[in-house]
Amino acid sequence: MSRPIRIEFPGAIYHLTSRGHHQQNIFVDDEDKQFFLELLEKNAQHFHWLCHAYCLMPDHYHLVIETQEANLSAGMRELNGTYTQRFNRRYGLQGPVMQGRFKAIVLERESCLLEVCRHVVLNPLRVKAVRQLEKYRWSSYRATAGLDTEVPGLSHEWLLSQFGKRKKKAIERYQEYIKTGIKLEAPWSQVQHQILLGSADFVKTMRGMMNMQAKVKPKPVRPSLKKLFSRVKDKPGRNAVIRVAHRQYRYSLNEIGQFVGLHLSTISKIANREDA
Repeated sequence: MSRPIRIEFPGAIYHLTSRGHHQQNIFVDDEDKQFFLELLEKNAQHFHWLCHAYCLMPDHYHLVIETQEANLSAGMRELNGTYTQRFNRRYGLQGPVMQGRFKAIVLERESCLLEVCRHVVLNPLRVKAVRQLEKYRWSSYRATAGLDTEVPGLSHEWLLSQFGKRKKKAIERYQEYIKTGIKLEAPWSQVQHQILLGSADFVKTMRGMMNMQAKVKPKPVRPSLKKLFSRVKDKPGRNAVIRVAHRQYRYSLNEIGQFVGLHLSTISKIANREDA
């Protein structure tokens, strides 16, 4: 079966997963999970993503992301690439941490976003990682259910708005909604064409978009890092090109850092300077 086309457009909503290479754990301890959430927050800010829900398990993760720009692939390359570099450095490893490319299912907001968000946070119960969902720290459930302080990078306003205008009442209804889904089957059996989940009209519209994208001629190849940095003569010039490579041409911080021989933290500071 051929790999499905990536559909990217402003306002697209995705269920995203990445699993460990050769079924290995991608999160060894809480420090790994915390670092990943910090990266997710930075991605949400930089790429203007809305994260509706998430759940981190030892060997994989689930995200429900709404992209306000057509930049899913660029953002995921940054997220997984930066995490891989840090993971390998911490544990003295080399090579891929994630198994192949990430999986993305395009969701219809009206018919299935709520259900998918519920399924995501129920994962720890389904695999018996905990007996009470409130005890699991590494999903968006606690923050959305009002049990934790706000989590930077998590956007649960839309989710709670589906349960009422008054926040306290909405949280109570959200908690009840999650509980009613414990014994329900996962929605993935309803996925069509490998990547579409929604009503018949939604699937038809997305199929049309997939066909159009398949016919579009490839975009011009972006300039190589070698070409971008070929005329750099000093440090300010180098820093300016770093920002262009990252912001305009969507090279990951990891790719740029390896090319210019700078540590990831240094590249991040240069690339994300607000006054530049």
